[in-house]
Amino acid sequence: MSSPSIILSGAGAVSSAGWGTEALFKAIQEHRQLPTDISQREGSTSSVQIRRVPKPKAPLAFLRNPRLRRCSPISRYAVAAALEALGEERQAQVQDGGYRLGVLFVFMNGCVNYSNRFYSEVLNDPSLASPILFPETVFNAPASHLAAMLESRSPAYTLIGDSTQFLGGMDLGIEWLLEDQVDGVLVVGSEELDWLSTEAACLFNRKMIVSEGAGAVLLESSTNSSDSPKVCGITPAFSYGNDRNRTQATAQLLEALPNAEGLRLQHGLNDDGLDLSNVLGNALGAGLALQCAYARTALTNGDVAQAQVFHVGTNQQAIGAWFRA
Repeated sequence: MSSPSIILSGAGAVSSAGWGTEALFKAIQEHRQLPTDISQREGSTSSVQIRRVPKPKAPLAFLRNPRLRRCSPISRYAVAAALEALGEERQAQVQDGGYRLGVLFVFMNGCVNYSNRFYSEVLNDPSLASPILFPETVFNAPASHLAAMLESRSPAYTLIGDSTQFLGGMDLGIEWLLEDQVDGVLVVGSEELDWLSTEAACLFNRKMIVSEGAGAVLLESSTNSSDSPKVCGITPAFSYGNDRNRTQATAQLLEALPNAEGLRLQHGLNDDGLDLSNVLGNALGAGLALQCAYARTALTNGDVAQAQVFHVGTNQQAIGAWFRA
């Protein structure tokens, strides 16, 4: 019996380009100039440029679910991307109990909107702070919402890291598949805009345009030939703690990636690869998730036969992966 391949059987995206992988792909292909807004902390004279997710063109049907009635933007983006990656057929199988779906959420900032609201209320008048807001402040809220909505009984975890953590989530998801703990794994990276996170991000680069959104991929194990792109490998995570070590980690990452023709999606490197943040803005923990969703779309469209994603994080590590049609 042949050893199983790990495939990207689905992808989803919500970005400053719009809702869905098609909107993401078209915006990048057209080098579109997306609109920017200004984020400014109350009482501050400095401001930061941001790119928001536009309003959806049609009402989001999943928001009728009671679990999502009061959810924050980060959960809405995450669920939309996850459901696109999962597809209606797999969603029905999960809800019928015939498909074991693992869920892995990856964040850099997490649920900052409701945290801001809740703790502002606490500081203003603790007796009036709404306990309804508090559950939405925890990192695991979006994973809990999605797993509950799908009635999934398999593991649902949240990982926290810098902007490279999405590939760490994929690596853990692959481990679950190879150990036959699940039939499929949704790996989701999502972020929402907030003055604190935008201002903090620009401490690293004053010219940065900070954005929001979510990307998701559905990983499955297959021993048969499949039209879905294959995950060929994920590099080790090369850690760093200062600029000198960052340069070294970047060199180690590029050396670990195979020399191959095809699509090269990069972030944080002075490289000839395509940097999605030039169009979308820097989506922080969702940026690498959107890279993977874009790569999967390009591979399934037949635009390229191979794709690499390589990402140097904000303050922690450098990591990459490569896929093949």
